[in-house]
Amino acid sequence: MNSVNLFNEFSETTKNEWKDVAVKSLKGGDYERICWYPEKEDFFVEPIYTAEERSSLKGLLQTVYQQDNAWDNCQHVDVLHFGEANKKALEALSNGADSVTFDLSAFVLEDFDLPVLLNDILLQHCKVNFIIKEELMGFLKCYQELVKARQVSFDQIRGTVRSLFSDSDEIALGIQTSVFPSLKLNIIGNLDEIKVTKRISELIDVLVERINYFTEKGIAVEDIFKHTEYVLDVKNNYFFELAGLRALRFLHSKVGEKVGVQHPELLEARIHTFTSLNQVNEGADLNHNLLSNTTQAMSAILGGCTTLSVKPHVWGKQEVTPFSERIARNVSNILKKEAYLDRVEDPAAGSYYIESLTEKIAKSAWEQFQVK
Repeated sequence: MNSVNLFNEFSETTKNEWKDVAVKSLKGGDYERICWYPEKEDFFVEPIYTAEERSSLKGLLQTVYQQDNAWDNCQHVDVLHFGEANKKALEALSNGADSVTFDLSAFVLEDFDLPVLLNDILLQHCKVNFIIKEELMGFLKCYQELVKARQVSFDQIRGTVRSLFSDSDEIALGIQTSVFPSLKLNIIGNLDEIKVTKRISELIDVLVERINYFTEKGIAVEDIFKHTEYVLDVKNNYFFELAGLRALRFLHSKVGEKVGVQHPELLEARIHTFTSLNQVNEGADLNHNLLSNTTQAMSAILGGCTTLSVKPHVWGKQEVTPFSERIARNVSNILKKEAYLDRVEDPAAGSYYIESLTEKIAKSAWEQFQVK
């Protein structure tokens, strides 16, 4: 059967021709009038994008090595009572969560009861993250003892540790002495910063500072990349947040290549994102947060996050209930199990607008990093 190209009878339309049509429809108005100039960003967004924009993007994300679009659905648990926190975590892991984050910042190390907190949680099968306010080394020793007692291989332990106390010296020592090859240490984004390019630039700045500092301590760059995960929130600017994560992944891989990272899997950024509900006006219908959670989660997923925490829609306004936590978990579950967003390697690839926006954010963030 002969294949017929039905488009041969149509002539190609250039971007300038589309712009002429747009200007004509404006009855003589300037094209720039229908462009959008985002506040505090140093580039503008056009109403028309064509395949011509893709030419400059050739290879932009070819150095990103993620083989699928899988992410962990992570439940956040504020630990006020170790037994209750364990119960909540088990409930979440039995109902759609793949991962859990324990916030232990209310306790000092001497009061930690890790055996109770992690009771019946199969550490070899799920990612467990910790937020602590104590020294990193003290916590790692306690965690090491528990894993040994359970006779679980350290190679199977996944997750992150974020210390609110530790300085660079202690983090360096933690990387050098850690027996957990897959445990990550966080690089945290500026949660108050609205400007996408500035947030991405600051994350890359911290990464390069970490590389420079830790290599002076004798730590190999591949170990630094192996133990690094970014933490940042996603906000309501749907396409900008999506493209910002793609830009972060690209810049992370480029920095890795420049400093000599050899293993391709280490060039793929590990990114833990969580939804941001602080943009909802006082007195607004809290059900609006259900929509915000969904669009923010989609931005994170399509941008390539590896872990996603969806906040309950009543967070910060009312008491968090088991029902609101279940709804939050199911935002991620539905996008994975019903929308199949985890089945496509790079869902945003091929969109002229998103790829152009990715390039603009990456270039702007890199220029801001270089002038620091």
